[in-house]
Amino acid sequence: MSVCLDTIPEALLFEICNYLDIFDLVSLSEVNKALRSISNSRTSFWLYTLQECGLFLPVASYRPLESFSAAELSLAAHRAAISERNITSPAPKLLSYRYIPWPFEGSPGVPLEDVEWERPEHAIRMHLSHYNGEYMFAVSTNNILRIIHLRSGKVALLWTDDQVAGGFPQDTYPSWAVEFREENEAVMVMNCRLLDGNEYVHPPFRFLCFFAPLTLKEGK
Repeated sequence: MSVCLDTIPEALLFEICNYLDIFDLVSLSEVNKALRSISNSRTSFWLYTLQECGLFLPVASYRPLESFSAAELSLAAHRAAISERNITSPAPKLLSYRYIPWPFEGSPGVPLEDVEWERPEHAIRMHLSHYNGEYMFAVSTNNILRIIHLRSGKVALLWTDDQVAGGFPQDTYPSWAVEFREENEAVMVMNCRLLDGNEYVHPPFRFLCFFAPLTLKEGK
């Protein structure tokens, strides 16, 4: 007797899903219209496998997987599977690239005239990228922060309030991190160690909170 996946109880289907790796699960979600509909409407289709797969999942924020919709989990699973297949293949391919010319352009409402004196080799002394490839946070040698929207190639936000005239001293060791709390909210913390004589001192650190489309909620 043949068994049709469309007609078996959902609880049994989800139990089967728990035994599949991410590649087989993505393939299962594309078998037919009925399974595609279930995979986009029921988080149980994805949760166990995505929690156990150990792959980077391109989701919008560092929230528990249970808080995402089935459609969001489906998209993340498909993208993760494509990326993993590519990077583990004998000849990985560059999936996309973008050339962003200098000088950078500003998004509407982001004037860059006051920082045009910086040279390109100084503008990106340090940088961190948004884990989903949306934004790049770049700090210049003069402690000017540019947040660049990578898809458009434009500066989405400029922060110059605590720039360092003449640039960072040579014996400065900045450390920083960016956390994306939600799809439209990010927090950046930056700390510097300065060599004063023979000892390192820690001046006040920078805390910035952003909302997308990028505006500065607070900075101190």
